[in-house]
Amino acid sequence: MPAPVPPPAPPAAPENPRPLIDGAIQFYARALESRDVQQVRRAYPGLTPQQAQVWRDFFGTVSDLKVDIAIKQLQITGDVAEAQVEGFSQYIQNRRPQRQPMSFHATLERTSGTWRIGSIR
Repeated sequence: MPAPVPPPAPPAAPENPRPLIDGAIQFYARALESRDVQQVRRAYPGLTPQQAQVWRDFFGTVSDLKVDIAIKQLQITGDVAEAQVEGFSQYIQNRRPQRQPMSFHATLERTSGTWRIGSIR
């Protein structure tokens, strides 16, 4: 009598994309801190020319920029994630420390296993 066939292995649990999505948001925060629009564009390829100009103007007037943001709500559907991001930025402007709240909605897309910001509103 042949040996019984072992049951098939359970399917592997899908990888949790949350850390990769968090990483994409933190990459964007570090890009803002660089005060370099090209770095921002690498983190957010969907950056519009108008958004780039707003950041360029802002970067020209501030120093010591620090960005502390985190995902507050996240909905993932396949290769698209909708993230509500909140936090604050701190910087020096006109020799005075400033602290501004930040809140935006980011749509991220997964391509080739990498999550990237597709749009910010």
